[in-house]
Amino acid sequence: MILRKLKVCHIVNWYPNPWNEKEAIWTQRHINGLNDLADNLVYHIQVRKGKFKFHSYSNSKTEHALILTTKTDIWFLKEILTTLMVIYVLLFKIKRKQFDGFNFHITYPLLTYSRIIQLFTGRSIVITDHWSAYHFNFGVQKKLRRIQRIFKNKNLKFICVSEALVRDIESFSESKINSSVVPNVIDTEVFQFRPKSHVRNQIFMVSYWKYPKDPIFIFEVVEALVEDGKEVELVVGGFGPLQETMEKWVMDHGLSEIIKFSGKLNSSEIANTMADSSVFVHCSDYEVASVVCMEAHSVGCPIIASNVGGIPEYVNDSNGVLLDGKNREEWKEAIVKVLNTDYDREKIAATGGSRFSEKSVSEKYLNVLNTIFNSDQKARV
Repeated sequence: MILRKLKVCHIVNWYPNPWNEKEAIWTQRHINGLNDLADNLVYHIQVRKGKFKFHSYSNSKTEHALILTTKTDIWFLKEILTTLMVIYVLLFKIKRKQFDGFNFHITYPLLTYSRIIQLFTGRSIVITDHWSAYHFNFGVQKKLRRIQRIFKNKNLKFICVSEALVRDIESFSESKINSSVVPNVIDTEVFQFRPKSHVRNQIFMVSYWKYPKDPIFIFEVVEALVEDGKEVELVVGGFGPLQETMEKWVMDHGLSEIIKFSGKLNSSEIANTMADSSVFVHCSDYEVASVVCMEAHSVGCPIIASNVGGIPEYVNDSNGVLLDGKNREEWKEAIVKVLNTDYDREKIAATGGSRFSEKSVSEKYLNVLNTIFNSDQKARV
């Protein structure tokens, strides 16, 4: 018997686009992973910074975008404009009844007025969320009642990329949510075990360098290791707002031969450097999940990371070390320990690959969507 594929309309707020082809690529990977398992239609709806203009385009028959660029920074206006664009798509761009349900990616601002949106979908709404903003209260001090109100709508079902994100949302919204956890997808065709000798005492870190990452602290730890007579080398990949500060620090401290910048790297270059390195380090004040740590896990590179957010859900004694806070001596000791430990890198990679591969994640994702949509269909009958 051939089972009918689930029909899902994905409405996304962040997605790769002409302004940034890598923006929210994790969302695209989640959806693409379902392509062989479900019939997907994607609508990218967004209000973003720029000269006032509507942009409407299609990447394929199943991937469309409606984007408004505007100079306004007023939250309320962005919420209203986004809501109107969602309603427009639901009314005039799609056949709503052909779908088993709607999967919104990133709760805010797409569903600021979720009860109104529900009137136009006529189907179940699931939300897949990745955002760390809830942990930081969106960077403001006041209560954000309009955003909190979304999560009090008990008709909504949530899929979060980590247990930590579930806790963040519930703490932020001051309410319990109906949630499941489906992790990010890692490209395990690229990030996989590579049977070659790693460079002894080579430390690697890579990121888009901005807060909450703290690369300068790792620089201080490496400097302290050098002062202790340890022969180490730190390779730093990536770019971002902190880059100039990072480079100046290294120059001022005379560590250009020890701390080396490799600049912006593609996925293959990152995977190769992880395979070459003795340890991957990641110091951050918070992470919902940390894709780079997942990638290191899937390559088999031991990890030393901050014990924050979703990282402890997969980093443990078998594949690295977790550290609370920023005690320089503790980080030094952890690096020395990992450099002197013979980890089974192939086993680490196999565990990471089985957890974060497209196949594994997509099957779990489809099961959750099927359960939610089928349950809601029965309730409507």
